[in-house]
Amino acid sequence: MGRSDQTNLPSQDVRCSRREFLWRVGSAGTAAAVAGGLGYTLHNRPTTADQVPVRLPDFRVEPAAGRPQIVASQGGSPLQMLQRCLEELGGLGHFIKPGDKVILKPNVGFASPPEFGATTNPEVVGAMARLCLAEGATEVWVLDNPIHDPVRCMTVSGVAAAAEANGARVAYPRSGAFREVEEPENTVLKRWSFFYEPFEGAAKVIGIPVAKHHSAAGVTLGMKNWYGLLGGRRNRLHQDIHTSVADLGTLVRPTLIILDATRVLFRNGPTGGSPSDVRHDGIIAAATDPVALDTYGAGLVGADTSTLGFLIEAERRGLGTGNLMDAGFRMIRL
Repeated sequence: MGRSDQTNLPSQDVRCSRREFLWRVGSAGTAAAVAGGLGYTLHNRPTTADQVPVRLPDFRVEPAAGRPQIVASQGGSPLQMLQRCLEELGGLGHFIKPGDKVILKPNVGFASPPEFGATTNPEVVGAMARLCLAEGATEVWVLDNPIHDPVRCMTVSGVAAAAEANGARVAYPRSGAFREVEEPENTVLKRWSFFYEPFEGAAKVIGIPVAKHHSAAGVTLGMKNWYGLLGGRRNRLHQDIHTSVADLGTLVRPTLIILDATRVLFRNGPTGGSPSDVRHDGIIAAATDPVALDTYGAGLVGADTSTLGFLIEAERRGLGTGNLMDAGFRMIRL
């Protein structure tokens, strides 16, 4: 890419209207009192019995020739680190084309401020939205189906404000937005309710997970991040969590994965709750290989990758490699 941070980038002064802002704040406050019940409703909403299931497209792009499949950068702003990682992968223009509708999926599962490390750093989301629009994407949508009230999660985490300030739009889950998706190759997630409406017409999908500990899976990174697109009784997936996470990696084949390790929640995940659980690593990684990305991220969190069953299973399925040298890993210090 090799251009200054500001070249051809949308203005950062784009803001939602005062009326819209007040509506969202009011909605968030009202929702706080009923977050538990609303969360149950969203996650357990049934799909229409006669609805024909769909399969998700494969959003992958062939990696640029001679380029690594995973790159990490440390020491700059989120925008600078993203730009350097993407340059090493062949440039964002290799992946995003003019006219593309792009989905960004951060981890916004909780109504938690950024300093607690439980949600994706809003600066990373905003920077990624700006870069996609600078490459000619016509629409960039940011979405999640959180555990807590969606509006409150997007507001408290700062993700909604960052997305909108950088030209992206936020899609909130509602009953009509879900469809059943199927993946016959999967073991657990063969057919499941999915936050599908924003994906209609989407050309590219980019996961933006945060690096954090998870009490059941060991870590929650790129593949586990797709859990936030599911509806239904998704708590059942924890009964066989490692197979379920590998199934998520088969279900969603993203264009890119951007790992936010600017803050690392290294214990008491996935919710955290204390700044003492967070380490400030100041790292961003970008990858086309989801297994390599999760292997690298697991190391940052402090997990023993040899004990993470979902990594072993995902590699067995051919979703990527757990050998960072084979993936051409590079670390760039800014």
